[in-house]
Amino acid sequence: MAENDYKNNPQGRILIEPIVKENKVPDWIYAGDSIEEAARKAGLNPEALVKTVKEYNAGIKDSSDAFGRKTLVDTSGKPLPLDKRPFYIMPATVAVIATYCGLRINKDAKVQNIFGEFIPGLWAAGEMTGGVHGAGYMSGSAFGKALTFGRIAAKDIAKQK
Repeated sequence: MAENDYKNNPQGRILIEPIVKENKVPDWIYAGDSIEEAARKAGLNPEALVKTVKEYNAGIKDSSDAFGRKTLVDTSGKPLPLDKRPFYIMPATVAVIATYCGLRINKDAKVQNIFGEFIPGLWAAGEMTGGVHGAGYMSGSAFGKALTFGRIAAKDIAKQK
């Protein structure tokens, strides 16, 4: 990817920044001029990875992706073919950063138990309140929930004797 392409393509920007700006592959990324070479360096089965990449490329090309992907995440990003060298492999893991559900609270942020009874002295704010994301998680929405429900809870707590 040329420097100009990098500036105009936000997809993967942070991950490839050292490669593009410093022309250096970080220790935590395995690079190769072929998929097989990158796979061997990463300790993966080269034949299996080549097969997977071929299936992925064919699937996104004719809209028959095995996972039904039309975008990369939710409704954002276009899947691109993996067909230009060098190839990079980065070990990754998953993490749960948010929930679409949470504790049941009322308008004062008081927490209710499974029977709908309020738990004395317990209010909730932030990610544990869930339910405000809509169709997808918006980066920074956790701050809004923390500030909004935190303020509501604090005002209610201040009214307590």
